[in-house]
Amino acid sequence: MTIRFGVIGAQHDHVIALTELLLEAGAEPVSFHEADPRFARLYAERFPAIPAAASEAQILDDPRLDLIVIVTEPARRAAVAVAALRRGKDVALDKPAVVSRADLASLRAAQRETGRIVSVFFSEHFHDRVTIRALELVRSGAIGEVVHISSLSAHKIGVALRPDWFYDGQRYGGILNDLISHHIHQFILFTGSERATVASARAANLAHPQQPQLEDFGDILLASERATGYARVDWLTPAGLPTWGDVRMFITGTTGSLELRKTINLGASGQGALYWISGERVEVVDCAGVPFRYGQDLLHDISRRTETVMAQAHCFRVCELALDAVDLARRGAIPVS
Repeated sequence: MTIRFGVIGAQHDHVIALTELLLEAGAEPVSFHEADPRFARLYAERFPAIPAAASEAQILDDPRLDLIVIVTEPARRAAVAVAALRRGKDVALDKPAVVSRADLASLRAAQRETGRIVSVFFSEHFHDRVTIRALELVRSGAIGEVVHISSLSAHKIGVALRPDWFYDGQRYGGILNDLISHHIHQFILFTGSERATVASARAANLAHPQQPQLEDFGDILLASERATGYARVDWLTPAGLPTWGDVRMFITGTTGSLELRKTINLGASGQGALYWISGERVEVVDCAGVPFRYGQDLLHDISRRTETVMAQAHCFRVCELALDAVDLARRGAIPVS
């Protein structure tokens, strides 16, 4: 069975990775639509064989399509996804999938009514070989039971073309909804938690007064029946770093630990690295050949109506917890001084 897909929105580089993963897995592209000519041109240059559609409606109503990839402005993603679901399509959204409780409620209701798949592309897991290999190690019992995770995710703000919504917290949902959602997703997976909660959260604009609606710093504390966690994200990485950011994770288990240097290994190679510390040794784990399975697994799910990529309940729970973090931060529970 050949899965055919269309793309609505190309306003983040993640659309490139999503498209490539689907193509590599054997999916057939049909068309794409992006209203902003700047982003439409960039997508067309990368994938010249994929024709542009005249409108979103043309893609939504195309009976040939099984899947629609959605990388629009975040505030529009849920509405586009609901429209796709109700036309019998599965959807793969870039994170964040929602920016409000109303978005989440409508997306949940449409998924429940239609039985279609809603998948969120958390690239710091699904498009990162270090993370994929680390999860394999954790699930094999290599470090015992995970009891704590610390995540640090520093980003450059000026490495890519930014749409207007990037600087408007209401339109992209804020830094916690956007970037922290990666870490909520990974906290649940790495710890095996079923009842994770946000214990505290804060967000602020510390260095961009000219963009008053932008949040450039945020962090949260997570807790569950099995573990605790801390995650920090920011848009404060200096221009001198030779990649888009410095993303690290420290996983503490009862018999060992892992350090993930996802995007760069400062002082060593330019690539990421995975360190496994056990009772016997420190091992540098080779991640070079680790495959990206998101596209393959998603096509499997579409064909067989399974939940290989992620459980549907997990998808919505991550969205819910990210909104919990936003609400807690905006109530000023822990002010940033």
